[in-house]
Amino acid sequence: MVRLTACVIALGSLATASAALAHPPPPDLYDRCGEDGCPPPTPRPLGLQMTVAVMLGQYGVGGVHDGAAGVAVQAGHRWGDWMAFGEYDGLGLGGDDLRDGTLHRVGAALRYDAIDFGKQLSAKVWAGGVVWLEGGLGLERARWPGGTNVDRSDVAFGVGAEYRIKFGGERPRMIGVFYQARFLYADAPSRTTIASLCVEGCPGAPLDTRDLGVFFVGGLTFAR
Repeated sequence: MVRLTACVIALGSLATASAALAHPPPPDLYDRCGEDGCPPPTPRPLGLQMTVAVMLGQYGVGGVHDGAAGVAVQAGHRWGDWMAFGEYDGLGLGGDDLRDGTLHRVGAALRYDAIDFGKQLSAKVWAGGVVWLEGGLGLERARWPGGTNVDRSDVAFGVGAEYRIKFGGERPRMIGVFYQARFLYADAPSRTTIASLCVEGCPGAPLDTRDLGVFFVGGLTFAR
């Protein structure tokens, strides 16, 4: 009986040891730092991203260009180096040539991180930069006093650079500061509409069939 009990205990110990070897406990990602630094954790991909920015530049209407300033808000989702997002721009228009007005724009775009570089500062923190390219489509709704309106579609394209800090280990968060050159390309309105928008009727202004808006954009990015 004593021998049988000893055999049962030995078999139980052997089974426990085998189970421990087959299913080892997960390593602690933050206790593996050595002389060469800390290996990065395996983070889940960042998903939702939001951007709040300021836009400054020139808005073109049939060959007449004047100042524009306002805010831009973007929200989208990331898949690796790609991001699809929707955006809203709210701008004030006006200056020496055009009467003061407003521009509201909504759009959808695709962004690609073409170049990225950085450094793992610790097991939980990564910092570095990225250069991206983007393109998309939008709808403009411009309004001036007196009932003059310009509603049109446009094509947007741009290039930007951002400094990012990712933190949080397996469930990362990100905050970034970016700047961007952005361009809006659209059909010009009619000559009658253009003349009604100008302070002095735009005498001698060329009649362009395409308009190009050029903007500098700078702001903050948040992602999780």
